[in-house]
Order: sequence, then C-alpha cells, then structure tokens
Amino acid sequence: MYSFICLFIASVMYHQTHNNILKIIDKILMYNVVLQGGNRLYINTVDIHTYINISFFFTIVYIYYICDRNIYEKYHLHSVIHILGSLGHHLIISKC
Repeated sequence: MYSFICLFIASVMYHQTHNNILKIIDKILMYNVVLQGGNRLYINTVDIHTYINISFFFTIVYIYYICDRNIYEKYHLHSVIHILGSLGHHLIISKC
C-alpha cells in the first residue's frame, strides 16, 4: 500500500512540474508497483479477476509502448493508462 501511495504522490508531483528527476523517481516507483502487483497476482489463485488484470496489463503495455500518437491523443491515452492501472491494482488489493 505504501508503494502505491508513494507512486501517487510522485506522479502528481511529476505531472505538475515535468521535472526530469521526478520522472525518473516516478518510473522507478511505477516499476515497483507493477512488480508487487504481479507478485500478488501470481500468489493468488486464478479466477476471472486474474484474466481481467492480465488484459489490463497488456492493454497498458500496448498503449504505452506501441501506440504512435499525436499530442492530443497522448494526454487522453495517458489518462487511460492511469485508469486501467488503478482498476487493475484495486482488483488485486480487493482479493488480498
């Protein structure tokens, strides 16, 4: 839970300032939350929540790394990444 709170604070600070050091901290915390979420997902039993989370994860990876976007789409798709990530981690938390 602390990792998610730290990620939230770092993301808000980065999106307000666009500071490069905060961007690096934000990415490190993002990877930490992804790894912890994956670990919890791996430990828990497989059910419909697992498949939903896996589809959220691959959708986020597709949007983040593959979609070529202009500046208008970039901000909207970035919001979708945050929404899907939040929903996925809330599903994981609700199972624990």
